[in-house]
Amino acid sequence: MILLGWACRADAGYGLGSRARGLGRLTGDSSRLRTAATPVLQELTVSTGLVAQLGVLEGANVVFLDKLGGRQALAVPNRVGGRAPAVETALGLAMLACLNPEQVDAQLTGGVRAATPVADGYAHLHAELGRVRQRKGVAIERGAGVPGFASVAAALHSADGPVAAISLVTHAGDALERIVPLVADAARRISRELVRLPRPAKVHHVRACPLKAG
Repeated sequence: MILLGWACRADAGYGLGSRARGLGRLTGDSSRLRTAATPVLQELTVSTGLVAQLGVLEGANVVFLDKLGGRQALAVPNRVGGRAPAVETALGLAMLACLNPEQVDAQLTGGVRAATPVADGYAHLHAELGRVRQRKGVAIERGAGVPGFASVAAALHSADGPVAAISLVTHAGDALERIVPLVADAARRISRELVRLPRPAKVHHVRACPLKAG
């Protein structure tokens, strides 16, 4: 557990390692997100036969909180709890499009893979985020993150602003026009539910291990 980063030695025994602390930041509101999103995502998977995903933005990455779709979901390599570069996923693009350009640059600094948009100073990325905004927040991605698959995503908003995103995943060669309004409508429905649900109570966090130099 120590070698993998889930725990570390502390003065009084053991404490949470870096990986466990990262999960702790995500779990505070994840149950509320799932409560609002899961029924709607289940409807989407049944009506379309596609794979639905729920994710949040953490630094330069998307963290997948849920994936639905029965046997179809097995074909999509993203796993619950896994991460992917935000710039390579429709989920990430949908959430980044909610930020202004300066916030986007700050969000991605030092944490994104050296492929594609970063090499040209984010110019290509900002152009794509502009297209997402023109589509009223709907992001489309074909094969950048997972070759052979395409995704359509939209951000979820609570009373505090954008908090997550949902997506539908299909084969890269499929037409996506019919999916766009379905994802947009689902995101609106979930967002309304997020505003209605009570906010989680504050919890006391377990003291984490101090970082050591060297």
